[in-house]
Formats: sequence, C-alpha cells, structure tokens
Amino acid sequence: MAKKKARVEEKPAAKKQKGRQSGIAQSDSVILALATLEVLKDETDKESPLTQNQILRLLKEKSVKCTAKTLSSTLKKLTWALNPPVYTEEDKDYFRIVYSGYDRELEEDDDTKENSRYMSNFYYAHDFSYQEIDRLIEGIQFSKTLTTDEANKIIEKIKKLTNRHYSNITSQIYTVPEFATAPQEQLKENLKTMQTAIADQVKMTFVFNGYDKNKQLVPIREKRYTVSPYYVVAYNGKYYLLANTDYFDNVSIYRVDLMSAIEIPERNEKNGNKGIDAKKMSEVKGLKEKWDPDDFMLKHLNMFYDEPQTITLKVRNNRYTMVHDWFGDRYTTVKKRAQNLDEQHDLIRVCCSPNAIINWALQYSNDVEVVEPVEIRNAIVQRLKDTLAKYDL
Repeated sequence: MAKKKARVEEKPAAKKQKGRQSGIAQSDSVILALATLEVLKDETDKESPLTQNQILRLLKEKSVKCTAKTLSSTLKKLTWALNPPVYTEEDKDYFRIVYSGYDRELEEDDDTKENSRYMSNFYYAHDFSYQEIDRLIEGIQFSKTLTTDEANKIIEKIKKLTNRHYSNITSQIYTVPEFATAPQEQLKENLKTMQTAIADQVKMTFVFNGYDKNKQLVPIREKRYTVSPYYVVAYNGKYYLLANTDYFDNVSIYRVDLMSAIEIPERNEKNGNKGIDAKKMSEVKGLKEKWDPDDFMLKHLNMFYDEPQTITLKVRNNRYTMVHDWFGDRYTTVKKRAQNLDEQHDLIRVCCSPNAIINWALQYSNDVEVVEPVEIRNAIVQRLKDTLAKYDL
C-alpha cells in the first residue's frame, strides 16, 4: 500500500515539474523572439541587412543563448506573425521583416537546408523612412505649443522609430526665439477647444486681445466674439483661426495666441448637446467646401482677409526669387508693353488681398510697382503722402 501511495504522490509532482519546464521553455522562446526582433529593428534597414549568422552573433553579444536551428525557426515565426500571409505586389509595403526570397511562399513545416539557405539578408522595414523622420523632428522643433524640454523628449522617442544607422541632420537646425504672447498651456487649450468646435460644427465665443503700453494683453473690446470656426492654419510661426463672425457674411481671421476665455456656448456633454450649429461654410464668402490652403495663403498675405483681386505688378526681372518667396509659382507673366517697361523690368499678375499688396509693395518699393487696378495704386500714393507728411516733407 505504501508503495502505491508513493506512486500516487509522484504523479502530481511529475506533472508540476513538467509544467514548470514547459513554462520556462515558453518564456525562453518569447524572450528569443523579442530579442531577435530588437536586433532587426536596431541594426538593420534596406541598405544594411543581416545574415542569420550575423544575427546569431549579435544575440550572443546580448547574452541571449540560441542555436542556429532555433534562430531559423524563430525568424520564420516572426515573419508569419508580422508579415501578410501571402506576398503580393499590393501588400509588399506591409511586410515588416524582409529577406532574400521573401516574395516566395514559405511553408510553415519546411525546415530543410534549402529553405533555410534562401532565408538570408534580413532587415526590418520601419514604418517611417529617414526623410519622414527628419520631417517629423523638424515639425516638433518648430512647434509653438511645446517647450524646448518637451520637444527634446518627443524627438528622442521619435528617433526610436528608426535604427542606429539613422543620422539626425535636423539636430543642426536652431530656431530664433520669438516673443511669447499666450502661455504655452493656454495656447494648447485654445487649440483643443477650437478643434472640438470645428469637429462638431458648432459656434464658439472668445475674448480677443492686444498689448497695451504696460506690456500686458488686454481685451480690445468688451463684447465677446461669436464665430463659426472652420480651419486652424499655421502661418509664419503663428496659428490662425479661419471663421465667420456673427452678423457678417465674409471670412474672418484671428490670431490664436491673442484669444482667451474660449467657450462653446450651450454645450452639455451629459445630455449630448454639442452646442449651437455653425453657419454652413458654403454661405461664407471667401471659403469653399473643398478648401485649398496653399491657394488661400498666397491670396491672403500676412493673413489679410479682404476679397482677393487680380493685380498687375511691375517687377525687376532679377528679383523673381522675391516673387517666388511670396507667391510660389502662382503668378503669370504679361506681355511687355514698350511704353511702360525697359529691359530691367517685367509685368506679372497675381491674385491677392489688396490691403496685403499695399503693404507688400511698400516693403519692396525699390523692386515693385503696382500698375493695376488704379484704386490700389492710388491707395499706395496716398499712403506715401501720409508718410511724408509725418516727416514734414
């Protein structure tokens, strides 16, 4: 009886030991898979693939014990887990682990030497190219809502999306400090509230401010502004809200950093009320449902929001870089008129805000002359006369 009892007690112990060993083996396979994936992510790209032997050596440097056969099996399982089930031209961009012959079908139970041999030159296809990572970092560096410390922390995280071969050329970019208006946290809250109102297509109210002689931001009027918001745009380092102000039919443009106390009236999230419906964009002059931000910005230099007009300009023909800086390629040349032009000048036409062109033409008065329309030309003449009068000339 004692002998049988001893045998009965041995069975649970044996099962427990077997389960413990199975758990350790399972844990080891997971650790190996994660370590292998880490090597591929950190060490490889399309120009820097690794053979299985090179991966094995790097794993050993990380103190991860593994045989060549186990590594081969692990690599196969990783490809099955991370890649599409079958190679197609349409799905090739979704393959994360790429190797020589990855466009050939790989049988799960095929461990032959021939199959193992063509699985070589592995690399991890990262979600972002080096150029895309550069652009992301540039965007973070130029953000007006992040402190330097916050930006640096995010940039370090962004760099982890690539591998050790990546060289961050944008680290050589430095921005000139700008005078702050709204605190960073207030600017973030402003943008968050605006985006909510835009997404829900409801009106919002706010106080619009300006600086006084005491260097303080103060409201420019007592009454709050009520607007239907449509877009937030970044222009020359500032954020602007494109909206329609109540009781007007045209587009209005407000600097976000000069806004405060932003609210969405009649909003009640408990009963599902999102607020007051905004005016439809199709009812606003100067905005279109299919909006072209580049076109809008070029026609509203420095965010002037009066109605754009076709304007003829006389410019020095060695100053097209200046023209391109402001209008891109959205200008047309006009046939020369002998009575108006010499060999050093050309005529061009642009579509732009008249008030913006007046300031722009005065800024570049040595190189630019407004020819038409005559009312803009006359407005510049009057501006110059007013300026001369200030200096008693």
